[in-house]
Amino acid sequence: MSRYLIIVFAFISTLGYSQEWEHISTSDDGKEVFMRPHSKSSAWIKTTNIDVYKSYLDSEPVKGEIITLYRFDCEKLKIGTLATIQYDNEGKVVRSDQTEEILVKMEYPYPDSYGELFLKTFCKSHN
Repeated sequence: MSRYLIIVFAFISTLGYSQEWEHISTSDDGKEVFMRPHSKSSAWIKTTNIDVYKSYLDSEPVKGEIITLYRFDCEKLKIGTLATIQYDNEGKVVRSDQTEEILVKMEYPYPDSYGELFLKTFCKSHN
């Protein structure tokens, strides 16, 4: 039940409050990344124009978007994934996953990675 609630919440959030997404990056291949604060230690990250697969059996990706809820530890410089929702090019959920807060694996992001960009952006705006 909680999985469906987070999917519904994320969907409603993207429709009703899209003006709150802060653009943080555009890659050379057209992927755009946006951030929206969720709590004092977490934020949603939306990546658009990204390859997603409609099913585990598909060999050809379609363009879609991924919305991920990350937890940040600005003091220890770590990041962890709480929830992920993938949408296909028609806006339908193709995959979703979430982790109980107590089980989130907090890790150091690799240098020059999106994880490092997310951590720096979040921590800079929350200091």
